[in-house]
Amino acid sequence: MQTAQTTVSNIEVNETEVVRLLMDSGSQRTYITENLAKRLNLKKKATEEITLVTFGADKPKTLRTQKVALKIRLKDGVCMLIDANVVPKITGSILRRPLQMDVCENVKYLCNNLQLADTLPSSLESSTIEILIGNDYYLDIILPQKIEIRTLSTWL
Repeated sequence: MQTAQTTVSNIEVNETEVVRLLMDSGSQRTYITENLAKRLNLKKKATEEITLVTFGADKPKTLRTQKVALKIRLKDGVCMLIDANVVPKITGSILRRPLQMDVCENVKYLCNNLQLADTLPSSLESSTIEILIGNDYYLDIILPQKIEIRTLSTWL
């Protein structure tokens, strides 16, 4: 799961919070939870009717949602302005497991020498996702680079 921890803020007033977000190239839109939108006092820009097809569902679901604007701070300190659809919930709690650094020297090297987008848990922990970055902003944040991931059967 591609997660990041970042500071998000209201573009009009000085309301900021550190949140965990999920990068999801399979989603067509970017979403924010109602709870976070309220905590940041985000103003409604528009109301939209969107159609969602969720995993395992037979039929699409139509949802009336507000659209809001906010800023997210990237790791280099630059702020990016994004629009997001407000939804009651993005996902349930996610379980974050610690990495087994002793399994692979490459993992240990990368974790110690790169600035990671998210923290590494030292023990099993539960976390919430408050923003989902969809394909509308995904490629503005993820830089083009060849990455190979070895699996038990092949390379991805």
